[in-house]
Amino acid sequence: MIDEDERWVPGLLREHGYRGLQRQHGWHECLLWREDERWVGHGEDPASALAHVLAQMFPSAAARALWDAASAGQTSAAAAAAASTEPDPAAPTTATPE
Repeated sequence: MIDEDERWVPGLLREHGYRGLQRQHGWHECLLWREDERWVGHGEDPASALAHVLAQMFPSAAARALWDAASAGQTSAAAAAAASTEPDPAAPTTATPE
């Protein structure tokens, strides 16, 4: 089975033009690519296959730390943006005259 839905691809990688496919055939595989780059990960489930491909893309401790910081920052920014669009339930409401 091949999954062409790319929502599983980390947003930071999608922003940099990476695309991906997942495949299950007794084990899980994921393929990430961008232009001439190709990265393949294997695992017992989709999360371990993605972790494998990220370990190949960011092999050093320094590269992985930068990836973790950047992806955590993006997640925090996305959460902050989502929170700013939701009304604050603790804020007083004002009635509008009709």
